[in-house]
Amino acid sequence: MGHRILVANRGEIAIRGRDAVIELRDDHTNPRDLEYVMMYTAQDKHSLHAQDPTAVRVSHYDHQAEVLQVAKDNNCDAIFMGYAFLSENDEFIWWCEEEGITPLTPRSQAVALLGDKAETKRIAKRHGVKFIPGSTRGVTSVTDAQEIARELVQKYGPNILLKAVAGGGGRGIYEVRDLTLNDLNRIGMMFNVASAYANEQFNNKEILLETLLEQTLHIELQLNADHYENIVHFETRNCTIQTPRRQKRVEIGPAFNPNLKYGFDPVEVQKQVIRDGLALCSDKEVGYNSVGTYECLVMPDGRAFVLEVNTRIQVENAVSARRARIKGKPVNLIAEQIRIGLGEPLGYTQKDIQFGGYGNDVCIEYRILAEDVERHFTPETGTITKFEFPDRDYAEVHTHIPGDRPYTIVPRYDPNLALVTIIGESFEQAQARGQEFLENTRLEGTNSRGRPMIFNLDYLKTETDNVCKRADVDKNG
Repeated sequence: MGHRILVANRGEIAIRGRDAVIELRDDHTNPRDLEYVMMYTAQDKHSLHAQDPTAVRVSHYDHQAEVLQVAKDNNCDAIFMGYAFLSENDEFIWWCEEEGITPLTPRSQAVALLGDKAETKRIAKRHGVKFIPGSTRGVTSVTDAQEIARELVQKYGPNILLKAVAGGGGRGIYEVRDLTLNDLNRIGMMFNVASAYANEQFNNKEILLETLLEQTLHIELQLNADHYENIVHFETRNCTIQTPRRQKRVEIGPAFNPNLKYGFDPVEVQKQVIRDGLALCSDKEVGYNSVGTYECLVMPDGRAFVLEVNTRIQVENAVSARRARIKGKPVNLIAEQIRIGLGEPLGYTQKDIQFGGYGNDVCIEYRILAEDVERHFTPETGTITKFEFPDRDYAEVHTHIPGDRPYTIVPRYDPNLALVTIIGESFEQAQARGQEFLENTRLEGTNSRGRPMIFNLDYLKTETDNVCKRADVDKNG
């Protein structure tokens, strides 16, 4: 039976979703009867994904009724959602299920459970997975928030984090520092701000309060599960280097550098992270059946606390994919998501997955943006006039921006211009290659103020040397 897949996203992830469909269709060992349909908005008409001959114009990427109707009008029986927009919207995923259109995501119940940070804590507790001290249910009143804050200050210290139960991607997080028992009204004021934002952005006003953990490493575990209770992992990534707004910029895998000294045994901590991530996503109530990412914070003493499970493909999926081989063959986690979503079994076990050994023992990913790092990472708008990357066999570049003509940045969407992954046989080689690649990248443009456009290449060069070393920028976001 054939399938026609609507690629309901934009930019590089839409292009990679399309390419994954083509890869599966043209697989000479197991060809599949697959077609695809792209979509784009008027603002995106000059992006590369909009140039595909199948592309259908829509008004928005995240209007549920419109996207579902586009799927029906174009005889699509499955939807690939990538990341952002509708990718973790359990209501839309449920609607697809009810309409007989296959969402290439985890099932709606899994997305609903793990998309709720309070529910994630409940499930974590069942499996003995540590979670950050704080409330274990969503808080809806100032009085309750102040009482929880009082207990946290007395037991753990004066710095408190408020975060939306349904939030993600670094959004909906607020800090209150140096809180004392005599000024709990500060919690009340910040709670009202956080709750209003959460209600507007996520349609859920509930807030979690936690003690603020610092000096931590932000570690991810890439997972993959099918519809038949088979689950595997693709080891860990380190994404500690983030902006003050908790937006990732540099990721590396594996998460721990064997040449660095930690205050814990990194081998044992990685094993614990793997056990915790597998436990949550193997939970019978959750019934996980897609790609996903378990995220945690590792303290200086090695204790690991669950943050969340992202029930979608991550921006940084290639960090894990490029380090791995399945039965000796390269890995495409986006193709895996599509293949499994259409009902195929994994077809391999953990023993079939090899990490490194092909000059790919380490992988770094850079997120290249037009942004003024010195002005608090303020996004730049304007027109890009040069967008050139060196041709290196160790590098992969994913972008939606044409390199042969000017391109005006679309400010309403994700500001990522390109993702670059670099592989090497060691951390040192991957870092040196990363520096060389960035040094030979040529980006130019004029911003909306008529001045030369600012890109974040210098920031990425600086942070290349810090990757895996820094544990002072991440907080429990």
